[in-house]
Amino acid sequence: MSSDKIDTQSQECSMPVAAEESEGSSSGDWNDWEDDLEGDEHVSCLYSSEEAPSVEEALRIDAEKHGFDFKSYRHKLGLSMYDTLRLINYIRSKRSMHEDPREVLERVEAGGPFPWDDDAYLVPVMENDAMLFHDWTDEDEEDGADDAEEIAGALVEGLDLNDPAIVELLASRTRSSDVDGGHNGAGKANESHVDDLYFESYGYFDIHQEMLQDSVRTDCYRKALEENPRLIKGARVLDVGCGTGVLSMFAARGGAAEVVGVDASPGITDIAQQLCARNGLDDKISIVNSKVEDVSSLPVTGNQVDVLVSEWMGYALLFESMLDSVLTARDKFLKPGGAILPDIANLYVALGSRGSEGLTFWDNVYGLCMTPVADRIRSNVSTRVRVVESETLLSDPVTLYSLDLATMKRSDQDFSATFQLQPHSAGECSCIVLWFDTEFSGRFCLDAPQVLCTSPTKTPTHWAQTVLPLTNTISITPSGNGAAIGLHGRVSMSRREDSHRTLDISLEYTPVYADGHKGATTSQMYSIGVQDKSS
Repeated sequence: MSSDKIDTQSQECSMPVAAEESEGSSSGDWNDWEDDLEGDEHVSCLYSSEEAPSVEEALRIDAEKHGFDFKSYRHKLGLSMYDTLRLINYIRSKRSMHEDPREVLERVEAGGPFPWDDDAYLVPVMENDAMLFHDWTDEDEEDGADDAEEIAGALVEGLDLNDPAIVELLASRTRSSDVDGGHNGAGKANESHVDDLYFESYGYFDIHQEMLQDSVRTDCYRKALEENPRLIKGARVLDVGCGTGVLSMFAARGGAAEVVGVDASPGITDIAQQLCARNGLDDKISIVNSKVEDVSSLPVTGNQVDVLVSEWMGYALLFESMLDSVLTARDKFLKPGGAILPDIANLYVALGSRGSEGLTFWDNVYGLCMTPVADRIRSNVSTRVRVVESETLLSDPVTLYSLDLATMKRSDQDFSATFQLQPHSAGECSCIVLWFDTEFSGRFCLDAPQVLCTSPTKTPTHWAQTVLPLTNTISITPSGNGAAIGLHGRVSMSRREDSHRTLDISLEYTPVYADGHKGATTSQMYSIGVQDKSS
C-alpha cells in the first residue's frame, strides 16, 4: 500500500574523513569498516579540547570533569536521533565561538522549543566527528530498558497491587504510554491531522485502482488467501486497512468462516460493504469504519482471529507507518500462535548509476542533448520513487534489514543497519537503490507459500523502487585501477516524532579502495511524508 501524495526532501551533511593508509590491507578487508565508523581512536569531547578513545569515554569526561551528562540530558528531553545530531553540532558551534552553551541548555524543557531546532545544525561543525556517527538508537533501547526496570521496581515497592483501582491506573498509564509514544497535546493534534490527510488520500478511487491493477501485489495476496486451505478454511480473519475489501473477499472465497475488514478512510468502507454484498459474500464479511487502534471489540466469535492479513507496505517498505497499526491489531486480536500475512519482510540495497535515476533519458532526446535538465534534476538531491531498470544497477543487492512480523516489537520499525556493496561492473555510482520483498512463508502458508517481490529484476509494481541520490558521483569498478572497489555505509530509518507518517532516512557512505584506504565519508538525510494539500 502506498500513496502518490508524498513529499520528498533531502539534507546533505558532508563529513570528510582523512584517507587511511593500511599496511598489509587488501580489497577483501571489509570487516573493520563498522568499527572504524563508530569507534575512531580520537573522539573530541564536547566541552574541552581533550580527546578520548571512544564516544562513551568522551561523554564520561564531559560528565565528570565539566558537569554535563549528555546522555542523561538527551534522555530527559526525549531527543530523537536527528535532534541529537543537531544538539551535538549546536554545542560544537557555540564552543567554536568561545561561548559556553550550558546555561542556555539548562533552561530548555522537554517538548521545546529547542535552540538547536534548525536544520543548519545538521551540517557538521567538526570534520570526522565520531559523535555524529555514533548509533544513538542503541542508546535509546538501553536507556529505555534500564529506566523501565528502575521505575517498575519503585512502583511495585510502594503500591498495593491488590487494590483494583491501583491495577486499573497502572494499566491505563501503560496503554496511554503505548499509544501516545510520549507525545504532548500539540503532538497528538498534529498526529491526528496527519492521519486525517493519510486516510483521506485513500478515499480517492484512483489509488485503489492503481493498487488493484498491480497484478504482482494483488495476485500474491489472492494466492496466499485462496490456495492455503489448511490455514484459511474455517478461520476467523482480520483484514487491517481493508480498502475496497478485496483481501477480505479473497479470504471469504478461500473458505474463511468469519472475516472482518477494518479501515478508517472516509467513504471507502461504504463501498467495501457494497462490493461484498454485490459478490454474495456479505454473510461472511463485516466491514468496520475505524482506526484499528480504536476498535475494542470485533464482530467475530471470541473477539479473536486466527489469521491477520494486511497490505501495509509503503515506499522503501516502511513509509506510511501503517505497520504500527498491524502490530497493534496483532497484539489485540490475534490468538496465540495465530498467523500474520505476510510474516516476513526484507529490505534490500544496491548501487545505482545515472540510469537508475532516469537521467540518461536527457542525453539524447530526438537527437537533441538536454543534459542541463538532468543536471537540474540532480541538483535537487531528494528521495525519488521510480521503476529502476535492473541493467542500470552497478552491484548485486545485499539484505539491509529484515522483520519478522510474528515476533517483532514496534520499536523495530526504527533501525540503523550497515551495508557493504561491491560493484559487478564499472561506472559512476550516483545513487543508492532500495526495494523490498515480503514472504507468506511456509511457517503459516503450508499449502502454497508466496513471495511478493519488488526487485528491479522482477515485474514492476506500484511500489517501484526508492532511489536515494548521492550529492556527488563516485567512480567505482570491480578491478580497482584508481576507482573505488566498493561502498561501505549505513542506512537509518525512523518515523518522525512530530509527524509519525513521515519516514526520515539517513544515509552514510564511504568509498573503499584497492590499496585499503578509505575516501571521504558523507552523510545525507532524506524524508518521505504525507503531503498537506491544504497548505
